[in-house]
Amino acid sequence: MADAKYVVSNVLCYIANRYGKNDNKSLRDVVSDFYDSEELSRAKAQLSEDIQSVIPSSLYLPRIPAPRDGDNKAVRIVDDILTMITFADENLMMSSMPRYVADSPDRLPTTRLYEGDMALLVALVKKLEGRVDLVDGRLAAILKAVHDVGLQVCKPSSLQAPAWPALSINKVAVKAAVPAESPRVVVNTWLWAVISQRQYQLGL
Repeated sequence: MADAKYVVSNVLCYIANRYGKNDNKSLRDVVSDFYDSEELSRAKAQLSEDIQSVIPSSLYLPRIPAPRDGDNKAVRIVDDILTMITFADENLMMSSMPRYVADSPDRLPTTRLYEGDMALLVALVKKLEGRVDLVDGRLAAILKAVHDVGLQVCKPSSLQAPAWPALSINKVAVKAAVPAESPRVVVNTWLWAVISQRQYQLGL
């Protein structure tokens, strides 16, 4: 172990130490989010060189494209690194390879946000969403009740008195009862008929 070779590579230090402890998808997401494509490319080239130096002659490293361009470049480079790490692990070469170290702890991502803390945050957000939905439902019911009460209070029919019934006067009978040559008498008789009918309708 004293003769172990050490190689400074933040990317490989993190992946080699977290490999097998995290699923590959989570590991890929953390690494591709934290490191840029250039640093990932250097780590990929370093890992390929280290595997080639210890691989038995009977084995062949899986074919992996050297350059990676286009969309999701960082994610595909990390997939390549994980493929090579898996190959080395399955063929028991990890102990023969260099020990990867980091030049600063600040250059190593933390998985807490992606594991325990993230799960806790997701649970809290879901709980808050449920409470918000419950409050929204209750608030909607309250607003509807207030609106219905407002309509009942402000309804015009509840504030106005009922309209008077239309008068129905038999003008022919009035004209026949009053001589045509007495206009004053006609008017007085008509008024009397109107007043009598109104009193009848009011029950006086």
